[in-house]
Order: sequence, then C-alpha cells, then structure tokens
Amino acid sequence: MYNENNILLKSSKQRSWTLKCFLGLEVAQSKNGLVISQRKYALDIPEEIRMINAMPRDTPMDPCVKLVLDKGEPYSNLARYKRLVAKLNCLTVTRADIAFTMSVVSQFLNSPC
Repeated sequence: MYNENNILLKSSKQRSWTLKCFLGLEVAQSKNGLVISQRKYALDIPEEIRMINAMPRDTPMDPCVKLVLDKGEPYSNLARYKRLVAKLNCLTVTRADIAFTMSVVSQFLNSPC
C-alpha cells in the first residue's frame, strides 16, 4: 500500500498483496516462484560513487593476493570508501560471488590503501 521507493505494494480485487520492492530488494513472482534481485540498487552504486565508466569483471579479486595494512598509498576519502563497502556488503544478499572480496576489503575500513 505504500508508494515510496522503499516499499511498493499493489492490491488486487481479492485484497491480496503483491510485494514489488522492499529495502532495495526487487521481488517478482512467476509460475515457478519468487525472483529476488538488486539490479537497480547495483546499477545506482557506480553513479553514486562517480564511477559510471567502471567495467564489470568476472572475478572481482584474486584469492591468492595478500593485502597488507599500511602498505601502499592511503585512500584519500575514507568516508566514500566506507560508504562503498557498506553498499557492496548489502549486495552480497543476492550476489554471493562478491562475498569473499567484501570480507577482505571490510578488514581495511579504518585504514584503506
């Protein structure tokens, strides 16, 4: 019944409710069940962090690479980094393929480099 970006519900004549979008999760119902997606949420992230031209990768991170704290040039905008990590962590709900990468970069929230 809400008509906001967070919750969109439609009512049919039988007073049954169909969930369309909730907390960034898009929900679609088919004959085979429910489909849950975060497509719009995922597409909004590059725009928000001003990386519209970023190209997707099949493998986001090499699991053999060891990241070390305080090695390399520190990231200049800590708030932007934390915001990006938080948004990407939310994507792991529907994108298990980025869970490993997110667990690694989350270790560097206080001192990203």
